[in-house]
Amino acid sequence: MPSILVVHPEAAVVERISLALKGAGHQPSVSQSAREAAHRMALARPDLLILAHALSDTSAADLIQRLRAIPRTATMSIVVMAPSGNADARISALEAGADAILLEPFDERELVAVVNTLHQRVSRFQQAAQREPGKVITFCAAKGGVGTTSICVNTAASLAKQKAPARVVCVDLVLPVGSISDMMGLEPEASIAILSNLEPSLLDPFMVNGFLHTREGLGFEALLGARDPGESQQVNPAGIEVITERLKTVADYILVDIGRSISRISLPILKMSHRVVMVLSADQASLRLSQVALDYFRSLGITEKRIVLVTNRAVGREGAGLEEIQNVLDHPIQASVPYEGDRFTAALNAGLPLVLKEPGAMTAPILRDLAHHLTLD
Repeated sequence: MPSILVVHPEAAVVERISLALKGAGHQPSVSQSAREAAHRMALARPDLLILAHALSDTSAADLIQRLRAIPRTATMSIVVMAPSGNADARISALEAGADAILLEPFDERELVAVVNTLHQRVSRFQQAAQREPGKVITFCAAKGGVGTTSICVNTAASLAKQKAPARVVCVDLVLPVGSISDMMGLEPEASIAILSNLEPSLLDPFMVNGFLHTREGLGFEALLGARDPGESQQVNPAGIEVITERLKTVADYILVDIGRSISRISLPILKMSHRVVMVLSADQASLRLSQVALDYFRSLGITEKRIVLVTNRAVGREGAGLEEIQNVLDHPIQASVPYEGDRFTAALNAGLPLVLKEPGAMTAPILRDLAHHLTLD
């Protein structure tokens, strides 16, 4: 059972809360002021704090801000009790970092349910923190229009089948507008732009989980991209790095599609990636820009082993041959995706990755082999 500290100025309310919690098997400690609570917390940090919105010596919001600023209490679960008619008190508590609001007058059953839910959430968080971190695989391109998102989504679908029940998540970091939702047949919903702007204290793995989407038959999930250019301007680079770290605690494979956006937003992701998959076409412009990108990756300390090159003849069969491409880039090509434009278009219109819609297509085994290679150490 979690250790619980109840802080409320009214003795009758404290007694009622204590009885409800004891009836559910908990053994709460009680305080009637912030000063007394601080003394108790200095002796023993509780797992969960139940706090009145107003105390004799401070407000809940002020106390929460102080607690969130101290490493020892920064991750403690906090429930604030606030009057149902006082929206300002509820909002200020949430903005300060409260995990839940309990309306007064309160129902004892709701109180116990909130406490138990937060305890379960913390337990899952602790279990997630102990698991082996998931592998980040970034998909990028030096030139637009080479089918990077298609390769990313089809690799995710292949990985999900090969590594079941491993959890596979696609992250759409293509700016200004993402398209992973179209390839998965999903309606654009709450996006990575919104999630990246939440307070860091709220960006725990379970908040991130709430932003993941999928549908039956896909086998993998997605954190959807910005829905329009205006929303893409709101993406918070610091939040993106935190989100990716949190995803590593709950997913086995995190496939991040950054398109051709190698920027301050995507650089931290590139540096932490287990593999960096660069997709290119066979035209001279793509080869020249890919060479520039490769040199830049090497300057960042991304080793040759971590870089995976994939040619995708997304717009036709013309262009340089495989041997010429390898000679120009001085790096082996791991996969060469043939031109199957009509099949990819049909899969996109169906909202399905090609490897799921047409597993017998010429491209499917190539993408399955790519997925297998990316998981190797």
